[in-house]
Amino acid sequence: MPTQSHSLSTGFGELQPGLSLTLQLALSDLQLALQWPTHRDLTWSMVKSQHQPIQHYLQQRLLNYDAARQPLACVWQSDPTQWQLTLIQQQYYLQLNLKTDCQHSRWLHYQLFSELHEHKALIKTPQGEQVLSEANPWLAL
Repeated sequence: MPTQSHSLSTGFGELQPGLSLTLQLALSDLQLALQWPTHRDLTWSMVKSQHQPIQHYLQQRLLNYDAARQPLACVWQSDPTQWQLTLIQQQYYLQLNLKTDCQHSRWLHYQLFSELHEHKALIKTPQGEQVLSEANPWLAL
């Protein structure tokens, strides 16, 4: 009888000046979070065809806040034609660039994959690397 297992979830990212964020998200995490069928392997064309649900998920889970940590109605945008597939530690990741034009945004509240066990994101910033998790979801922009 087949079984499903999932290792600890890790995302990677880099914050660039101008409110730009490059993320690398494990395809297996997207598959579980977006409830795609797990009985078959994902293909790159399947991932790209799901760009709207992926972008909607990102909009719900990457939230912008002002300096006083009050929520802002900002939108992170990504061009799916620029998405790339990358291999990190023998696992495939979706690499995408996100931008927001929300000039008052000073904090990002990171909630990606909060439904998965012990997800963390390693984000490079101009001030150094920061680990984001459910216990520590705030990233200074």
